[in-house]
Amino acid sequence: MNAGARNFIRHLTPERGFDLIRIYLGVGLTVRGVLFFMDPSWLGHMLEPTGAPPLLPRLIAIGHMAGGALLSLGLFTRWAAAIQILPVLGAVVVVHLRDDLGGQNQSLEFSALVLVMLVFFACFGAGQWSLDHQRRSR
Repeated sequence: MNAGARNFIRHLTPERGFDLIRIYLGVGLTVRGVLFFMDPSWLGHMLEPTGAPPLLPRLIAIGHMAGGALLSLGLFTRWAAAIQILPVLGAVVVVHLRDDLGGQNQSLEFSALVLVMLVFFACFGAGQWSLDHQRRSR
């Protein structure tokens, strides 16, 4: 193992691990938002039985793209995570709750995990690998 890799591993702490999870969550939400934006009918189909307004899929897509990007960067992390909680909670309750826990696609479990992580970052914010930390240290 070279010196750079050893140095990187030496600096890995639980807090930096949480930063890596935050970055991954943010990228995932951004990608999901882009997919929703490219095909809003997919999300619209799932929301149709709820009587949701037709504009809601676009708003969810934009929220996921913006909030996910902010989470990835660690900028306004608490707000970015908090804004994501309501749409993801809606996905868990309205869309995925009719699936059983033993379903093949495991979308209920995954959405619930994303929801828990969003609540975590809304409560605790970002770590050292974030723009929030850069702003605080100045």
